[in-house]
Amino acid sequence: MRDARDIYQAHLDRVSEALWNGDFAAVADLKVYPHVIEIETGQVERLDRDALLATTEAFRRSLSEIGASAYHRVCLLAEFVPGDDDLIEGRHVTYVLRGGNYVAPPFECRMALRRVDGQWLSGRIVVPFCATTTLRSFRPSDVRYGDRYAS
Repeated sequence: MRDARDIYQAHLDRVSEALWNGDFAAVADLKVYPHVIEIETGQVERLDRDALLATTEAFRRSLSEIGASAYHRVCLLAEFVPGDDDLIEGRHVTYVLRGGNYVAPPFECRMALRRVDGQWLSGRIVVPFCATTTLRSFRPSDVRYGDRYAS
C-alpha cells in the first residue's frame, strides 16, 4: 500500500495542473458524484458532473481575473480512515500567487479521497470560501476546523 500522504499529494497535483491548464474534463474525471463541496460557513453543495464543470471553469476564471500566475496546493496531513483502505482524509494548504506574492492569504482545506476501480477520486472538499465566487470573498476569520469527515 502506498503512503496516504503521497496519494493525496499526487491527487492534488493532478487536479491543480488540469485546473490551471483549463482541462476541466480532466478535473471532473478525478471526482466522485455527487461531488460534495462544503463551505466552512455550513453551506453544502452536491454537484453532478455538469455542475462541477461549470463551477471549476468559474473558479479558474476567477483566478485569471485576480491576476494569479500560480496555483499550488500542498498536503499537510493525510491518513487512511481506520478500517477502510479505500478512504483517505486529509488537509492541504492552497497558495494563489502572482509574481511570487500572495494574491490571497494561503488557505487550508480538508478533502476526502475514495478509491474507485483502482483510482483515487475526490468525493468531498471543505473550503473556507465559496468555490463559485472569486477569491476576493475569502475571509480568514471564516475559517473553522471541525472533526473528521468521510465522503
